[in-house]
Amino acid sequence: MSELYEKPFVIIETDNRKRSLGFNKFSTKYLQFSVSVNVHPTIKILYSNSVDDTCSLLHSLFEKEKQKGLHIDVPVTMNPSRQKLFNFYNSLPHVSPICAFNFMYNFPTIQCFFRSSAEDIKKAGFISSYKAKAILEYLTSELLFDAFT
Repeated sequence: MSELYEKPFVIIETDNRKRSLGFNKFSTKYLQFSVSVNVHPTIKILYSNSVDDTCSLLHSLFEKEKQKGLHIDVPVTMNPSRQKLFNFYNSLPHVSPICAFNFMYNFPTIQCFFRSSAEDIKKAGFISSYKAKAILEYLTSELLFDAFT
């Protein structure tokens, strides 16, 4: 999860049914501690008390992403040929579905994608320089490997 997304997070929502059954407060604290220890250190844990709280949390995260210009700003409709293009981009390492949509919109053909630089890939996919370079290295290593076999 941390390889696909820039800032992944997990939302833990309190179950009201268990709260009404007299669920032990200390076991909940233990569960939260266990989850935070076992989860990868780069993944943030957000806690929610209800469905409404979770919805408002997701809405505020969406608004922050929109202000930063990191939301999906491309058409999401696909015909069969664009679906194949999306599947190709989504199969690459370090590419999330959102990034694949951005690639599909900014690189209408695979040829355009192969001719682009790491900086072009970074700008088109809204990804880090590290991920853009890793994608290019993957493509060149796979192509070189296939050329010699």
